[in-house]
Amino acid sequence: MCRSTRAASSPCTSPTPRDLSLRPLPAAGSPHAVEALRQENLRNNPRHYLEMLQANEHRPKIGDRLDKIRCPTLIIVGEHDGRTPLPMAEDLNKAIPRSFLKIVPQCGHFYSYEQPAGVRETILTFLTAFAARCEPATAV
Repeated sequence: MCRSTRAASSPCTSPTPRDLSLRPLPAAGSPHAVEALRQENLRNNPRHYLEMLQANEHRPKIGDRLDKIRCPTLIIVGEHDGRTPLPMAEDLNKAIPRSFLKIVPQCGHFYSYEQPAGVRETILTFLTAFAARCEPATAV
């Protein structure tokens, strides 16, 4: 299911503008995924999208505190994700002590649209495995 890799902690890197560029999505081969994503975007209020972008611009940097996260953490990334690329997910996996990395093959940034059944199964398996052993959350 999930692959957990442990190595010396390294700070999480932020994507560069080049990483954030829209690349061809593997979803392009799935008309259903493209249409579902299009419909969701059409339902979004543009003002809310702008607010989200502004909030992201000013969010605090937490890379140096990721090792303080104590709860099991599932990190999901598409194999061909151009917005949050695999190396970024691998950095998170190294920095968060109880994290598990799931790489969704043949998938881009919108893995829940591109491969909903597999992603749903991954999340349910993770939640089932850790539901009985949750620790109280602590602020990071």
